[in-house]
Amino acid sequence: MQVSVETMEGLERKMTVALPSDALNDEVGKRLNELTKTAKINGFRPGKVPLSVVKKRYGAGIHQEVMGEKIQSSFYKALEQEKLRMAGDPKIDLNEKDGGLGYTATFEVYPSVKTADLSSAEIETWTAEVTDQDVDNMVETLRTRAATWETVERASAMGDQVIIDYKGSIDGAPFDGGEGQGMRVALGEKQMIAGFEEHLLDKSAGDPVEMDLTFPEDYKAELAGKAVHFSVTVDHVEQAVLPEVDADFMQKLGVEADNVDLFKAEVRENLEHELTQKITEKHKQKVMDLLVEKHPIDIPKGLLEMEIKALMEQARGMANMPADAPLPRESFAAEALKRVTIGLVISEIVNENNIEVSPEKVSEKIAYFAQSYENPQEMMDFYVRDEKQRRNVESLVLEEQVVDWVLSQAKLNEKTVSFDEVVKPTAA
Repeated sequence: MQVSVETMEGLERKMTVALPSDALNDEVGKRLNELTKTAKINGFRPGKVPLSVVKKRYGAGIHQEVMGEKIQSSFYKALEQEKLRMAGDPKIDLNEKDGGLGYTATFEVYPSVKTADLSSAEIETWTAEVTDQDVDNMVETLRTRAATWETVERASAMGDQVIIDYKGSIDGAPFDGGEGQGMRVALGEKQMIAGFEEHLLDKSAGDPVEMDLTFPEDYKAELAGKAVHFSVTVDHVEQAVLPEVDADFMQKLGVEADNVDLFKAEVRENLEHELTQKITEKHKQKVMDLLVEKHPIDIPKGLLEMEIKALMEQARGMANMPADAPLPRESFAAEALKRVTIGLVISEIVNENNIEVSPEKVSEKIAYFAQSYENPQEMMDFYVRDEKQRRNVESLVLEEQVVDWVLSQAKLNEKTVSFDEVVKPTAA
């Protein structure tokens, strides 16, 4: 087997492979001879079919079959011989000469990645704790979520619900979806277009309200940016009635506690779990951003395209869209590039530093996932039995071990922040 490799633009390689004529012809002849013993052709007894007849009937098919096998086996041997790591699928062009088998394979290779020196890199790490006020805030949030509503004979205020009938018009004409009755508007939730909720403040049952507003530019296409007039009548106003933190309230939340202190202790434990998870995610994101910044590498087009398609498929699934629904490819390109880069860099870090998945950490991660289920042991057994799910956990743990390694290499600037800054960064 003769092999030559030509370096093309970027990561593209062109590999030419030539096999001697007997490599193909001998195998074709061998299979045709074997076929004479088993072929069933009208006019000939089994095992007595002449080679010439078998060759005429099956020769072309056998030739194609052997040629495909020879290309596949020789191609991967050639890659190994030339120490090439192919990325994506090759393009094969045949080149048969003098009965021999020759072909040219064009493909991309993985880039050469060398782990950057991270000793001078700086990463801001966060530390936070759950305070008594955070616990009290969460208790109030739980009470608000469990609130009931009662009608009040007063003007509306922030936090109330206003039940309205409305008619909307654009340039004096009604539009689809612009009319309704008995609609609930939560004042302060900012679920309506700008100005709508504000017009309903300090209004009582029976009050008429006229509004001249504008649909936002990112609203659905037929209404985006258009001026709209709403004629609204307030039906009635409701205020929230928060439940007492008693045994009934705690039971409805699935908390086995017989006093408020035990209830708050469980709330605190849940908040601490959430805080730890969010800080871990924050540090992981900072590490990944650093790895991308420190490793500007060429990315194989094939790998990038595969990742873009995977992200598009994921987006369609999350939005319950048809599998062939069109999506703007460019919207996924940047994230795909980042993901492929991170994957290549992490792989190199693992290889260079002989990082192996910790079985103990895998077990801890599975136990962590299982604790939120009604029967944790059943879920843990499932992860043990299901090889695919366990591999997913192992990949996650390996990624976390790489994050720990990067944090051990870089300079860490610790910053003390509040619970809300970690868990609710937008609000903070």
